Amino acid sequence: MKQSPHMQQVVQRLTGRHRVDLFQPGAFLRLDMPGCDSLVFDNLGQSQIAIAYCFEQRGEWCTDREVIFFVNNQCFVPIEITQAVTGWMAFAKIDTTSQQIVRINQCNQAMLAEFTERWAHRIEQQNWLERGIRFEPWVPPSSRR
Repeated sequence: MKQSPHMQQVVQRLTGRHRVDLFQPGAFLRLDMPGCDSLVFDNLGQSQIAIAYCFEQRGEWCTDREVIFFVNNQCFVPIEITQAVTGWMAFAKIDTTSQQIVRINQCNQAMLAEFTERWAHRIEQQNWLERGIRFEPWVPPSSRR
């Protein structure tokens, strides 16, 4: 199985800058940048992290691209991808305890890993680290603690 070390580094730098421990259950980070879709990081629990480009269209939250990574000992192995154009594809299956990959399509998973490495370079080229603004949802004063 092929890992995505460059994406792992990019994610760690972005989440570190915004002080989000993406390995904690329920962790979530949305970054916005003018002229770009939102970049979203989401801990799905059970050793899975999602990274997505999302946008709002006519009041609906839409995903242009989302990749699910199996994370174990903080290594990133891309296993699923959903794209608006091509739909959903999975290239690995995780066991019932979500602790290990039990089945994998080696060739397609390796191609997905290469894709995520190129995506990591694009995230850097778009200057998300310097220009990404953390989205903070508005909370009414009466609900703030």
